[in-house]
Amino acid sequence: MNFFKYLTLDQLNKYTYLKQYNSGEIIFNAGEVCNKIGIIENGEANIITITHTEKEETITYLSKGDMFGDLLLFSSNNLYLGHCICKKDSTIRYISKDNLLKLFNDKYILESYLNNISNKAQNIKKENKLLKHNNLEDRIIHFLLEESIHQKSNIIKIKNITTLASILSIPRESLSRSIRSLIDKKIIIMKKQGQTCFIKLLIEY
Repeated sequence: MNFFKYLTLDQLNKYTYLKQYNSGEIIFNAGEVCNKIGIIENGEANIITITHTEKEETITYLSKGDMFGDLLLFSSNNLYLGHCICKKDSTIRYISKDNLLKLFNDKYILESYLNNISNKAQNIKKENKLLKHNNLEDRIIHFLLEESIHQKSNIIKIKNITTLASILSIPRESLSRSIRSLIDKKIIIMKKQGQTCFIKLLIEY
């Protein structure tokens, strides 16, 4: 959820700032102190970690509208857990901890921020549940079943493939292959309108 949308234009100009990054540029490194939150206004980035075998593993995919740092900012252990690297040329809007605290004098902004944090914590619980499914196709099916209940429809609306990849914490290319496999197996059908995807499960689980 985009917390910044609750700020007026004057507040955005006074308390936040924009920074441009080139593709491949590092936004932050693991172990750095988180003293601000950011939102991707344009572009994409990956948060990665290096395993003990020196293999890169992606923790999170960030795309337009995604925030980072919000769960760490007020933590007693506010160190980034991974390296954040731009996949594309990107524009990021930042607000410092000090400026955010000034904005919290506005009750509406404080409630909006807490609502954002609460929703994000709930989403993390859902993601952890999804990650228990090691098989990518099982993970997709479980998500679709959960979303079918949430959306109260047997046709699940997804903003775009990139968003779904971010939710499922898998690379976009791997997601596309798994979706094609599920379509070939006649487990799902998918139609697109622009970038928006409409997916229907054809069998019951």
